[in-house]
Amino acid sequence: MQSVRSRRPAFRLVAAAVVAVGALTVSLLPSGSASAAPRTTPVISMTTSTTSLAYGKQLTVQGAVQNAGKPLAGARVKVVGKNAGTGLWEQFGAVQTAGNGSWSFAFTPRSGYRIKAEMASTATTNAAASASSDLAVQPQLYGVSPGPSSLAVVDRDKIVSGSVQAQLSGKRVKLARADGRVWTDVATARFDATGHFDLKFRTMKEGSPVYRVIIPSQAGLVMKMGANLTFDTKPSLLALQQSGTACYGVAAALDRGCVNPALTGLITPTTDAARLRGDTGGAYDPNCWQSQPETLLTKCSYGSTDPSALRIALVGDSHAAGYGISLRGQLVPNKWKLDTYLGVSCRWMVFPSGHGCEARARDVDTKLKKGDYDVIIDTGLRQAASDTPENASAVARQREQAWAPLIAQGVKIVAIADHPYLPSVDTLSCVSTATGTDALGCSAPQAASYKGIDPLFEAVRDTPGAVLVDPTRYMCWDGTCPLVVGNVVVYRDRHHLSGTFAQALGPYIAYDIKKAIAR
Repeated sequence: MQSVRSRRPAFRLVAAAVVAVGALTVSLLPSGSASAAPRTTPVISMTTSTTSLAYGKQLTVQGAVQNAGKPLAGARVKVVGKNAGTGLWEQFGAVQTAGNGSWSFAFTPRSGYRIKAEMASTATTNAAASASSDLAVQPQLYGVSPGPSSLAVVDRDKIVSGSVQAQLSGKRVKLARADGRVWTDVATARFDATGHFDLKFRTMKEGSPVYRVIIPSQAGLVMKMGANLTFDTKPSLLALQQSGTACYGVAAALDRGCVNPALTGLITPTTDAARLRGDTGGAYDPNCWQSQPETLLTKCSYGSTDPSALRIALVGDSHAAGYGISLRGQLVPNKWKLDTYLGVSCRWMVFPSGHGCEARARDVDTKLKKGDYDVIIDTGLRQAASDTPENASAVARQREQAWAPLIAQGVKIVAIADHPYLPSVDTLSCVSTATGTDALGCSAPQAASYKGIDPLFEAVRDTPGAVLVDPTRYMCWDGTCPLVVGNVVVYRDRHHLSGTFAQALGPYIAYDIKKAIAR
């Protein structure tokens, strides 16, 4: 019992000490102080002026902030967005709320975003954010050309051009063709630094196929499909020409004020250098063309089978072969039968004994004399770089000597003057490196393109019974030789006509030959 009583005073001392400390703590608080108030969390509302926006247009984001049920004035609100392309958050800007708690912010988005408004924490408020809103941004197409009335030709190049905002440079664009319910891509490109694009493709369907320019979804942008483009697509260049299309080909040379909107964007056959070189029109069929200078020539026959048809021979080199392509489509309508004697170099004229071309020239001369021809068409390349008046006159005499015996037999000689010879091998690169339809502006000076002397002029002048056909007006005027005439590329290389232009030239050169025969 004694031990229990001895512990009670100690307990009372401890209790008294605790009470004393508590009293001391209370006494240390400043007079009139209270515990800190808890921070509140604002409520931010946000709306956007649209959920789908054209690229380059302005978007307005607005809303209001309330705190504890009351408008919060002077609060800083940030507008941020998660880029649909990169997945990264970006801040567009910040504004302060007005006295009624409202706020508004405008900017121009360059991508699709998930947008929201945010507030950072302060001494009195917690951080807060609005609900997010998705925004779709769609690029726009401008000046897509050619329009729905444009022409095209199967298996030939076609160019569709247009533009977007320059900020889209480097992005992809494509052209698609409607094949039933499926769109088939036919060309792809990227926008250049100015936003321009050219979509070059080869048409594969005649009739009225439907095409669309499409900017595919990319880098946070949603897909954009342009309006339908319907081309009047001819099965061949000959069909295009025969359809009487205004201003096409040589028609544009004869009427230089001619304008046909349907031809906008059409360049035939191509501006691709390799394919242009191959556009011969079939002029060098190995069965009818001799590529070895001194080998005898083979005769090939074309045109009318009517016994009363006018019998014509065409003799010469590769330039003559080009005119042969011009004439093939004109033979039956004119009731002409054409035999060709075509080969590289070694023209039809009298060569001195022992000359390497003598055997071929004699062989051709014999065939022509035995051919019972009404007309012989002679043409060939002039030497643009090396002809002198003396050399040209010598060649003219040699031609006259070859012609004279045939003229004596009653044969009409029609000489076709040579066409332009471009100043350099690089001249045609203006066409092959052109962007869009810039090739339409390519040309060469006429004086440089006709450098050298064509001996056919002198030979005809001095030979009764010979007539000259000069095609210069179809290819050059006002001192200039355009490389594209009436939407047709004239040359396939430095001095050979493209097969396409040769065909387009056909009705006109045939008309000139008919007039020459009638003289």
